Amino acid sequence: MRLTAVAALVKHPTGLCLGDADKHLTWRVRGDFQHLRAVTQNRVCVVGRKTFEILPDTFKVRTSLSPDFLVLSRSILGYIHKGSVIQARTQAHALGVLRSGRFGKAKDVIVLGGAQVYREWWPICSRAIITLIHKCPTDITSAVHWMDEGNVDLAPGMFLVNEQKIAAQDGDTSTATILTFERHPGFHVKAQALGA
Repeated sequence: MRLTAVAALVKHPTGLCLGDADKHLTWRVRGDFQHLRAVTQNRVCVVGRKTFEILPDTFKVRTSLSPDFLVLSRSILGYIHKGSVIQARTQAHALGVLRSGRFGKAKDVIVLGGAQVYREWWPICSRAIITLIHKCPTDITSAVHWMDEGNVDLAPGMFLVNEQKIAAQDGDTSTATILTFERHPGFHVKAQALGA
């Protein structure tokens, strides 16, 4: 089973961030959403409750290509076990569910956030696909930080293997770059070194 962290980040004055705690995503990059749909097709997505609840309904509608969701929450959730959504209370419980075959043979598992889930699952992810949003929205007032405040490591302990530019489409607020990293002990890529 391979675990891949998938995230969209923006460089904020206080460090790399996932968005605004009050407004959630404050940018629009259609090419990144299309990429997210492609990356998660027929995959199991590990996601925190708050992140799951703010995902667009079009992303959660069940089709033959839709992802399955393993929602991490210590609270009892009413929508769990509907369709392809299962709840786990801890990381150990979630790993047990993934290994149990409840989702079939889960070969590629996507770790989709939020911040606490990324921090907890990062050490066991072997790959990361990070979209770096080029233009920081001016309305981020309560930044949700990637890893830690002030952090400039895009992918701690991983090295860059691919880079793909995303042009802005009508209605987009920014361009972006999709960066793919793989695990390599002791090697760090700094955000500044990527020139993004």
